Amino acid sequence: METLSIFIFKSIVVSGVFTAWYMLGLRGYRLHHYNRFFLLSSLLLSILIPFLHFHFIDFSPVVSERLTPVSLFIQQEISPAPGVAATPVARIAQTNWQIILLMIMAALSLILLVKLAIRIIIIRRLCRQFPITHFGEINVVQTNLPKAPFAFFNYLFWNNSIQLDGEIGQLIFRHEATHILQRHTYDKLLCQLVTCLFWFNPFFWIIQKELNLVHEFIADEHAVKDRDTRVFAMMVLKSYNNGSHLVPQHHFFSSTIKRRLAMLQNIAEPSFVVFRRFMVLPLISIVVLAFSCSTKQDANNVPEPAKRKIVVLVDPAHGGTDAGSQSDGLTEKDISLKLASRLNRNLE
Repeated sequence: METLSIFIFKSIVVSGVFTAWYMLGLRGYRLHHYNRFFLLSSLLLSILIPFLHFHFIDFSPVVSERLTPVSLFIQQEISPAPGVAATPVARIAQTNWQIILLMIMAALSLILLVKLAIRIIIIRRLCRQFPITHFGEINVVQTNLPKAPFAFFNYLFWNNSIQLDGEIGQLIFRHEATHILQRHTYDKLLCQLVTCLFWFNPFFWIIQKELNLVHEFIADEHAVKDRDTRVFAMMVLKSYNNGSHLVPQHHFFSSTIKRRLAMLQNIAEPSFVVFRRFMVLPLISIVVLAFSCSTKQDANNVPEPAKRKIVVLVDPAHGGTDAGSQSDGLTEKDISLKLASRLNRNLE
């Protein structure tokens, strides 16, 4: 459990560092494809870095070559004197709260995974309930669903109430086609799988939200020609749905309108583009040095006594006809033998 706690702490801190840099240096700028790569990498690195462990040799001189003393706690098991009743020792079984906490975490992860799997199964069943029209790589599922249109892998679930030949219909089609052609569903499933397993990491939920919005930015740029936001705004304001978490498909009306419109109107290139892109390298170096690196002494500097096998001789002293001191039915040789036996087991 201690190892798991250390991993969770490291993962949260690493993901927090990457999220902080994204919010300060990347969020809100037209670096959509780079931001997509950065957010996905942040998820994977936040899980991978805590597992890495590198050693660096410490060439500093050894201060002392004495062996570090080891303290042993020895509990005596002495039988009571004849005629004296033994006092029963009440052993209280303490509940292992760490195991209970681990079971709760695993149960919540399982619930989220089951919920995600059910949503995927429902979407797959919709493909068999409605007619499908093929447009190259895109399979248009003609539905009457109120949440349509939305994309899932190479399926575009279309609402028949929207005219595909109209100006708004063509805009929506290009938008959803971009999700399909750019394989955004794979990003969403990976991100949602991670958040299901590591739901206790708040930064993973932030990364998932930002990644979904980056997907919308990319699709908007491909759909809206010449950054004409008039038709786009009319279409979004006409039908808007907030969406929800753990939904593996891409809803067209599921993102923040204000940020999407602002991004379409943002034509200026961000300043210090190279710096913003390559800042991730020192960030990775810092977190790796902080959480995955440690030093070890050079083999030549290891104290000589530590290289030899240590032999400990345990001598109970009294024994045989030499019983030692006696009092109240106890003999010194019996007590010494019990202590020597317990010490022998501890040393092993």
